Amino acid sequence: MPDPGVLARSGADPAALTRAAASRHLLVTRSGPAGGAAHLIVARDDAAALAAATGGVLLDPALARFAEIPARVRPAIPLRAGSAAPAAVRAFVPGEWIRIMGTPAADGLALTTLGLTRLGAPELRVAGLPPYLGQAWARLLHTLAGLLVPALWRDPAALPGEFVLDGEPVGLRYADGALTPVPPPGFTGAEQSWRTHLATALFPAARS
Repeated sequence: MPDPGVLARSGADPAALTRAAASRHLLVTRSGPAGGAAHLIVARDDAAALAAATGGVLLDPALARFAEIPARVRPAIPLRAGSAAPAAVRAFVPGEWIRIMGTPAADGLALTTLGLTRLGAPELRVAGLPPYLGQAWARLLHTLAGLLVPALWRDPAALPGEFVLDGEPVGLRYADGALTPVPPPGFTGAEQSWRTHLATALFPAARS
């Protein structure tokens, strides 16, 4: 079980924390081929069915957060080679399987994704942000994650070097196992000015 303090700071329901601390835990895992999400969906639905049947709580340990148990748990999705992807998999939204972690530092706010590695992609990170841009950049990282995962599922060997968000090009620099959004080729200003420009261009409310 993740650190209860981390769960509490993430807004976990105190009643769920109490139940989780007083209960035995069962870790549900599934394995599957690279470049897909069926195994994750099956594991989540199996765990949700178990929690619903036992009166337990559903916890995603990789993201250190509780999850809601659906009113009607979907049946397990079979993993058959060559079968058509179920609708739940075709509609897979990477942002639902990650979270953004923020850490204050001397040079500003650092944001990093948590959960992309289990989807077969490097984590995204950015540092040195003015705090007032934190919310906008968290949304940007979510958006980039939603583009990165399917791109790597289509071609795991081709790490994308750039995405375009509403006409704004965003470069990606790989280092130390993670991807950092950077100015596109040809941008001549300071990197921090580009970060401010991108955030305010896509989210006009993100202004000091």
